[in-house]
Amino acid sequence: MLNRVFIFLTCLILSACGANGQVQNLEVEDFMSMYQREANVILLDVRTDEEIAQGKIPGAEDLDYYVENFQEELEILQKQNPDATLMIYCRSGGRSASAANMATQMGFKRVVNLLGGYKAYQEEFKE
Repeated sequence: MLNRVFIFLTCLILSACGANGQVQNLEVEDFMSMYQREANVILLDVRTDEEIAQGKIPGAEDLDYYVENFQEELEILQKQNPDATLMIYCRSGGRSASAANMATQMGFKRVVNLLGGYKAYQEEFKE
C-alpha cells in the first residue's frame, strides 16, 4: 500500500512539474478538446498572412512568426494575460514548436503546441 502511495505521489509531482515551463505537444483531437474546455486560452496562429488566407482555426489570433518584432509581440501577450494557456499552431508544426519554446522562456506557465499544425487540423476536419 505504501508503495502505491509513493508511486501516486511521484506521478503527481512529475505531472505538476511538467505543466510549468515545458511545452505540451498534442495531436489535433486532444488539442481541440483542450481548446474547447479551457477557460483562459490564447489560441495563436503563427503562420504568414498568405497561409492564413487559406483558412484558420476559428478564434485564433494571428502573429506571423517571421515578423521582426515577433518576440516583443509574444511578450505583450504574456504580460496581458500571464495565467493564460497559450495554444500555438503553424502550417506543419515547426514554427509553432519554436515559438512554444520561446513562450516558455518568457514565462508562459502552460504552452501547448499542435503536432502537425494546420495541415493536421485540415486533415482531421476535412476542410
